Amino acid sequence: MNPKEIEKTLVKAIELVESGQKIEALEYFEKLDEHAANDAQVLYNVGIYYSSIGEHLKASDRFDKCCKLEESNESYQIRGIVENFHIGGGQLMESDFMAYDVCYLTKAKESADLLLEKNPKNEEALDLKEKIENTIIKSRLAFKFLEGDLEYCRRTITRRRELNVLDERVLGFLNLLDSGEYEHTIGNFRVDKRKGIQESQGGFLERLRNYVLGIEK
Repeated sequence: MNPKEIEKTLVKAIELVESGQKIEALEYFEKLDEHAANDAQVLYNVGIYYSSIGEHLKASDRFDKCCKLEESNESYQIRGIVENFHIGGGQLMESDFMAYDVCYLTKAKESADLLLEKNPKNEEALDLKEKIENTIIKSRLAFKFLEGDLEYCRRTITRRRELNVLDERVLGFLNLLDSGEYEHTIGNFRVDKRKGIQESQGGFLERLRNYVLGIEK
């Protein structure tokens, strides 16, 4: 696509979104994603679109690319921090808890720190950093899961009266691990299917697995 075609496609895509036709806009944003990979402004709009339809990991990746293309653009950096904070469990936007991955809290904090090194007076970055740090403090259980301290996670969950979204994910992961079908790798906020294990057909375990892993049946 030449620059004029890219501009025309972007205008059409934004018009569809503004008129409430997000699904219809998908093919236009996918074309832009494929053919305008070196245009930071276009990628930024693609990222905003992906975020709006719940594709937060894709959105985060596009914002990362924007920041690499234009390292001095603080608006791109802030939006990337917001997206990563949300994926990390910050709950800044609407999403079900299957989207959350505590690893992105660390990524968001590192990005905020880098931005503040260059511009210590950026109020948005200061505000986000405070929110991120508060969320990290409240997410000890999730970080313990990352470290592989599953016994700590089991003991803590049984004592808590209320669980936050990251705690709920840990609880779901522990239940899947107890089934014997899944295993945990230290450093990952997820569980993976064991090799050679047949999937359960129906029943509570399958419903639980689908819920925790975000599989629609």
